[in-house]
This record gives sequence, structure tokens and C-alpha cells, in this order.
Amino acid sequence: MRLAIYLAAGSGPASVYLPRGTRLSKLPASVALSPRLLVLSSTHEPQLMTTHNALVAINDLLLTTPLFVQEYPHYSEEDELVYVPFPFDENESNTEGTFAKHPAVSKLSSRIGLNHLCGYIVLLNQKVKPQKAKPTKKSAVSSYDNAMLRGSHVIQRYVTD
Repeated sequence: MRLAIYLAAGSGPASVYLPRGTRLSKLPASVALSPRLLVLSSTHEPQLMTTHNALVAINDLLLTTPLFVQEYPHYSEEDELVYVPFPFDENESNTEGTFAKHPAVSKLSSRIGLNHLCGYIVLLNQKVKPQKAKPTKKSAVSSYDNAMLRGSHVIQRYVTD
């Protein structure tokens, strides 16, 4: 259902549907570079996990259920989630600052008729600036994170004097 909504709205995070029984040797490219993943199944609550730990957990869950995996920003707080209730109040939709006129919401509303339904849409601010990283020493440059992004399974540290 989420994929259909993303298609109708023309917007949404990178997402992958994985059928039950699938075995992954690596994460799909569309979500592999995301810092965190939101993993949804029909039998469990949604799980938020780091990309580094996700492969084992996803393969384990795929033994019993299909999964829907989405990218999720690393620096996401509850304040960055916006809940847009519908049907839209016509008096409120004309005021500035409401999300009823957001391009993705407008497009979705015109495609599936949100004014005739009841519920809410969750919008996620994906343009969040990450916090400044602390400076690191030269000897600590090769980290597990950098090695995984390079696709390396072996971390080698070269120390120069």
C-alpha cells in the first residue's frame, strides 16, 4: 500500500519490497547508503535499525514474512514528523502554514480523493542538516562505518609515523 501511495504522490523515501524466502548477500543499492532503515512486516511492529546491523536481521525476518524496507534519515526527531489529518477542513486549508497545500499532499489528494476518506498522512522532513562531527585523529580514520560504505569486509589500518 505504501508503494502505491508513494507512486500516486510522486514522492517518498527509497523503498524496497522483499518477498518471504528471499536471502540477501548485501542490502539493495537503493537503501544501502541510508544511515538507518525502517523495516516493516505484516507480523511485527515496525523496526528502526542501523544499516550496519540490518542485513542479518532482515535475512532472519525474511524466513517467515515478507518485508518492506525504507530509508530513514539518521538525524530524525519526532519534531520532524508532520501529521496531516484528512479530510481537510476547507477553512484551515486556506490559512498559511497548513500542509494540506503541500505539493505531495495535493497530488495524492487529487489521485485518490483524500477529502472522501478519513485518516492522516505522515510527512518526514528529509532535509535535516546533520550535527557537526567531532574532529578525529588520523589514526582513527579507518572506521567500520567508512569500510562498510566502501564495500570492504576487511578493515585494515595503516599507521604512518
